[in-house]
Amino acid sequence: MHQWNNHLTSPNRIVTLASVYEYSGSGTIYYYYVYKIGDKYFFSSTGALNVNKVKLDNGNVENFIVVVSGTDQTIHCILWNRKIDENIKLGTTFDLNISKETIKDFTIGIGLSPRGEMNIEEEELYLRKYNNY
Repeated sequence: MHQWNNHLTSPNRIVTLASVYEYSGSGTIYYYYVYKIGDKYFFSSTGALNVNKVKLDNGNVENFIVVVSGTDQTIHCILWNRKIDENIKLGTTFDLNISKETIKDFTIGIGLSPRGEMNIEEEELYLRKYNNY
């Protein structure tokens, strides 16, 4: 197991939600998402499966479970097969039993995942558009 995975399977990890709110691209589609830990917003983008673009086109979000390192909150892993209600507030935490194998599956087994970044401009745009903070 790689150190990245150790961050995401440690007892101090945080299980919360990531909101996919936008996408771009015509060939390769990139989905933009945000997650919130405390009062900090972390943004990233990735190619993903299981996102309903029609919902995004209609101004809605798609929420997924995300596991975040408790020591370096930029390290995270979205569980793309775990959609959750879009009415749940960003920053809500969950007490879920997520196995090391699941984390390994969603970090491609080699411990890689995008890094979340704090971006004040993106945060302001997001907060203006979505009132779920």
